[in-house]
Amino acid sequence: MLTEFGLAVFVDFVLDSGSFGFKKPVYSIYFEALRHAILSAAQADRVPFVGDRPTCEVLALMMLGM
Repeated sequence: MLTEFGLAVFVDFVLDSGSFGFKKPVYSIYFEALRHAILSAAQADRVPFVGDRPTCEVLALMMLGM
């Protein structure tokens, strides 16, 4: 879909919970996203996030500073 809508040029990687093996809001997936982005936890505020379940995702992201 990213390519279809011309958005792929803005995305470095996609990490989804299905392929990662853990369901959100398990924190390890968010730390894995930081690892892929080559950022430390202290730089979490530089990572944009797109999700489909704000009730469980937003709290975890806020706690991590994303």
